Amino acid sequence: MGTGLAADHRRAGAVPRPLAGYPAAEDKLYAALVADGEAHIQAGQVGTGIAEIERAARRLPERGEAWARLAQLATVAASEDP
Repeated sequence: MGTGLAADHRRAGAVPRPLAGYPAAEDKLYAALVADGEAHIQAGQVGTGIAEIERAARRLPERGEAWARLAQLATVAASEDP
């Protein structure tokens, strides 16, 4: 966690200018953010994981994977709330 493409872009703040708007780069960053978020969640760092998945959802809102995972996490959280 904290390594790889998602961490590199977190440090940089965004997709490097030459790659901004390049669909393959956007797809790879999206996938890296979702995977990084899942890794954080599996490690018990749920807040950090959710934040990464939210970043992916905002980056490519037309893709449904991140939104579906966020909905699933919200459903689990609601069912665990007394």
